[in-house]
Amino acid sequence: MGVLYGNVAAGGVTCDKAGTTANVELKMIITGGTQSKFGIRGMAALYGTVNYDEKGVGTFNGTMYFEFQ
Repeated sequence: MGVLYGNVAAGGVTCDKAGTTANVELKMIITGGTQSKFGIRGMAALYGTVNYDEKGVGTFNGTMYFEFQ
C-alpha cells in the first residue's frame, strides 16, 4: 500500500450550457510516493465526466491511466 504524489502539469474542465455535465482532463507528473510506492516516477492521465443532479451532487465516471518509469 502507499500513496502517489506529484504535480498537475496540464488539464481542463469544460461544462455544458446547463451546468449539469463537466468533462475533466488532467495530466499529473508523479514525483514520488509513500511506503511501497517510494521512489516511483512517471505520469498519470485522468479522463472523465462529472454529472450533477438537481441537488448539486456530482458523480464521476472516467478512467485514470498510469505510465511508470
